[in-house]
Amino acid sequence: MSAKILFVTGSQETIQEIKKIELTDQEFEFFFVRNNVEAINFISKNDIAIVITDFSTPKLNSSEFLSLLQTNFPRIFRVCLSNLKEKERTILLTKSIHRFIKLPLDQKEFINTITDLAKLLSFNLDAKLVTKINGLGAIPVLPDIYQKLEREISRPTFSMNRVAEIIQRDPLVAARVLHIAHSSFFNIPSSVTDLLQAINFLGVNIIKTLVLYVKIFSLSNVSEETQQKLKDIKAHSTNVAKLAKAIMENESGAKKQIELAYITGLIHDIGKVILLQLNDKQKNANYFRSIHDFNSPEIEMNLFGISHVDAGVYILKLWGFQDEIINAVASHHDSSIIKGGAISLKEAVFIANSFSNKFEEMSLNISNSFGLEKFNEWSQLIKTDERDSLHLEP
Repeated sequence: MSAKILFVTGSQETIQEIKKIELTDQEFEFFFVRNNVEAINFISKNDIAIVITDFSTPKLNSSEFLSLLQTNFPRIFRVCLSNLKEKERTILLTKSIHRFIKLPLDQKEFINTITDLAKLLSFNLDAKLVTKINGLGAIPVLPDIYQKLEREISRPTFSMNRVAEIIQRDPLVAARVLHIAHSSFFNIPSSVTDLLQAINFLGVNIIKTLVLYVKIFSLSNVSEETQQKLKDIKAHSTNVAKLAKAIMENESGAKKQIELAYITGLIHDIGKVILLQLNDKQKNANYFRSIHDFNSPEIEMNLFGISHVDAGVYILKLWGFQDEIINAVASHHDSSIIKGGAISLKEAVFIANSFSNKFEEMSLNISNSFGLEKFNEWSQLIKTDERDSLHLEP
């Protein structure tokens, strides 16, 4: 069944550009309306999967329209077409948009975006659950500061100074990123004293993920018990990031893989943050008791109809994270990925998660696959690694 995509635009030029796009198959159906009133009428009568609104069309009140979609049609994926001239106005939409596509239209970016979102339609999730997830306020929309960083970094001539300026606009995030960067975990020289120096030292990918990490665990309007569980998940995530990075440093030495191990460790349990926001007190009470069990995915399926693993994969796909990170998140409870030999990103994150949670039932599997000598080497590496865990509180 093809995915129906509704374009809301008054620009004939944009419509012609979209109609020129060559699709390899018939998995999409395109529909066009000129304004928000026509869009709501059309959505009410048709099963629309994705709405793409053209923010460059002068008379469209995109902000109000997208908020209405989020409230009344939360299962629909929301995409915005925007050019650099609309940069300041576009910032206002970041709390309501799942993805942005730049104008003038890039065919590859456009196809990749709608293909990624269409894949989520076949994710085998209950419709009511998808509606709940897509309708959450803080998540699943990427934090606006992260989206600004993404847009700046994607520019052909992006500037580290502009990256620093974006982060500095949120003093809390800036302070916490600097606090993390100056922990002994990263071994940053004491001469590094400001945000720009830290960005240059760590690299934009690490900085970008730290910003996301800070925002994910800064949820408001949740119960005190939920806040405590978020702190537990945050502490566990930083520990897994640290262990995965240490293992990959020891085994690979490849800068990209070491960076990916750290990034994946930080966000591997983002699905738990989603589940804690579903606002079911009885289910959450039961969940709190088993949140760090190895079999927590099965418990979650029984309670919520979705595991934190699947919820995490869903969100990261929605956000457009690269497949290598998503695959590692998808398998961090899957012991069948442990093969031995040259260690993969998936295995490094799985092992780090197992060590961090003290999953003794996984120790034998890891030891048998990689050998007792290697297992003991990693255990010793982790025990003797005295670099600080990453704490977000100043």
